[in-house]
Amino acid sequence: MVVSQYGKVIHEWTVSTGADEFGGTPRGEYRPYRMHKMWRSRTHNGEEMPYSVFYDRGWAVHGTNEVDRLGSPVSHGCVRLDPQHAEIFYSLVNKVGAGNTRIIIEN
Repeated sequence: MVVSQYGKVIHEWTVSTGADEFGGTPRGEYRPYRMHKMWRSRTHNGEEMPYSVFYDRGWAVHGTNEVDRLGSPVSHGCVRLDPQHAEIFYSLVNKVGAGNTRIIIEN
C-alpha cells in the first residue's frame, strides 16, 4: 500500500488483500464513507477490524492481528494492514477528511 499526500509518498506498507476463493479485492477508485476505531465483522464471526476505513459495500482498509499473513491474499476482500499502520492511515483520513481521501485499488 502506498500512501501519498500532496503527491509525495509518505508511507509504503505491506498488505493482505482478498483471496481468489473469496472473489479477490474489487479494483477501482473510492472515497471512504465511514470509519470506526474498532469494528467487528457482521459476516465473519465478529472478527476484529481495528481502525477500519470503509470504502465500498462493506470493504475496508483495516488492521489485522494476523500480521504474519501480510503480503499474501487471504482476506475476504478487505485490505488488511499491520495495526500500527492502520492506526496511522485512520488518523490521516480523519485529519484530512473522507472527501479529501482517495482509495485506489489496482494491480
